[in-house]
Amino acid sequence: MPRRFRVTLLILMWILVGCSSFPILETSTPTPPPTATQTPRPTKTPTLPPTPTPVFATYPWKHVWIKYTVESPAEVASQFGLKEEPLLVIYTDGVMIAARTGDPKVRTQVLNTKEVCSFIARLDTLGFYTLQDSRSTEETNPLYDFNSKYQPIEDGRFATLTVNLTNPKSISFFEPYRKFLARPMRKVMEFVETYNPGRLKPYQPDRLILFVTPGRDLATDSKVKARAWTLETPSLMEMANIPHTFLEGQQAAAVYELLMKYQTSIYLEKESEYTVSFRLLYPHEIVNVGSVTITTPTEERFPVNCNP
Repeated sequence: MPRRFRVTLLILMWILVGCSSFPILETSTPTPPPTATQTPRPTKTPTLPPTPTPVFATYPWKHVWIKYTVESPAEVASQFGLKEEPLLVIYTDGVMIAARTGDPKVRTQVLNTKEVCSFIARLDTLGFYTLQDSRSTEETNPLYDFNSKYQPIEDGRFATLTVNLTNPKSISFFEPYRKFLARPMRKVMEFVETYNPGRLKPYQPDRLILFVTPGRDLATDSKVKARAWTLETPSLMEMANIPHTFLEGQQAAAVYELLMKYQTSIYLEKESEYTVSFRLLYPHEIVNVGSVTITTPTEERFPVNCNP
């Protein structure tokens, strides 16, 4: 093949290749990565601590097993609902609290079941359960033996002895007729009022009602020495401006300790005299003061009936 012809043929082939319709590969444009859309998170509301429910101190009210009481003065009963003043109380947990007429000191002891059952058995032997309670002040009341010396008396308090067994028993007598008590009531009261199991110690109350008046009470002997009120609180001056003050806890114990130390009703605070009296509150007494939450009584530990 002539050289010229070959050159011409190559040129033609090059043209044909350039004009052919081979598919063209498109250069792919890179797709940008998706932009991450941030989902807004809910704002966290701070959790406030719960408001604490006030918890008030409760008083350990007790079950009474045996009690010997006298009627409270009318003004005390009407103000506070305290109809009785305890002289001897034995609770079902064994705690005994005892006072004596005319003796300001109150004493206590914890009795065991045998001691309490012995107390009840003694009452039975003396005839307590044969007595009938009528609260009558008439000459015909069999609790008394007037022996032709009866005189009607209108003013006076009743004293009551109560024993809470399966069948509770309660007997009352009129205090002005005490010297006329007939047997067996006389023997029962002699036993109760002189009962001493031994090992007695001073009682420290945790509740008091305090009555404070400015000046020296007219019924107080002028020779009675005024004692210093050594407590910063409560203040006699402040308490003298109100009818009464209810004390509890350590403050009641401190005031009672001071009152028992001097055993007087006349106290001196900042060179001023005050007359101070009080009403001790026992563990079974509920006072209408509206400031103390009372618990339900503790479970009885002693048997209700001492007989096996």
